[in-house]
Amino acid sequence: MRWTIITRAVTFSVLGCLTVTTPLPAQSDLNGAWSIVEMSGHNAEGDWESNPVQPSLYIFMDGYYSIMLVSGSEARPLMAEDATRASITDEEMRSIFMQFIANSGTYEVSGSTVTTKPMVALWPNFMEGGSSQFQYVIDDGMLVLSDEDEDQGWWWTAKLERLR
Repeated sequence: MRWTIITRAVTFSVLGCLTVTTPLPAQSDLNGAWSIVEMSGHNAEGDWESNPVQPSLYIFMDGYYSIMLVSGSEARPLMAEDATRASITDEEMRSIFMQFIANSGTYEVSGSTVTTKPMVALWPNFMEGGSSQFQYVIDDGMLVLSDEDEDQGWWWTAKLERLR
C-alpha cells in the first residue's frame, strides 16, 4: 500500500514537471497581423509600383497563415446596390474578383524563406498541392517579402507594417 502511494506521488510529480517544462512551439517573428504599405516589382512590361497600395491582410500564427489582398493600384469597382451573386454578369465578376487574392493554410520557415501551403484558396487549382515561397526579413519592425523568377524576368517586393 505504501509503495502504491509513493509510486503514484512520484508518477504525478514527474507528469506535472513534464507538463510545466515541456517547451511550447517556438514563436515565429512572423507571428501577427500585417498589411502592405509599399509594393514594387518588375515584369515583362517594365518596372511597376503599386501606389496607392490597395487593402491587404496577412496573418501568420503558429504555423498557420491567411492572406487576402487586392493587387494593383486601382480600387476594385463597386457592384450595384441591388446586385447579387446570381445577377452580376461575367464581365462584372471578372472586373471585381480578378484583382482579389485570398488563400489560407499552413506555413513553414526555413532560414529566410517562408513556404505557404494552402488549405483553402480563391483559386481552386492552388489548393491541389500548390505552394508559394517567399524570402522574408524583419527590418526595423517591417516585414519585407520578396520573390523572383530570373528565368521569367520578374520580381516583386512588398513591405508590410505590423498591425498586431
